[in-house]
Amino acid sequence: MSTHTTALDRVVSSGPAPLPLNSRRVRLAIDLIGVSVLLLGLVTGVFVLVFGGGVIAAAGACLHAAHRRPA
Repeated sequence: MSTHTTALDRVVSSGPAPLPLNSRRVRLAIDLIGVSVLLLGLVTGVFVLVFGGGVIAAAGACLHAAHRRPA
């Protein structure tokens, strides 16, 4: 493996910082989407929506559990 940087490495490293994927906004958006899909599935009686909403809500719960506040 080469230790010198390539042009692509320089371009990628000089770009803007990535968005925080576990920010409060993202966590709340995932929660809202999950609960909305879950409720829509319950109201319409569509199991796929209930299951999908539960999976999305579980992903939101995982994001909340994995969130660490800066020291």
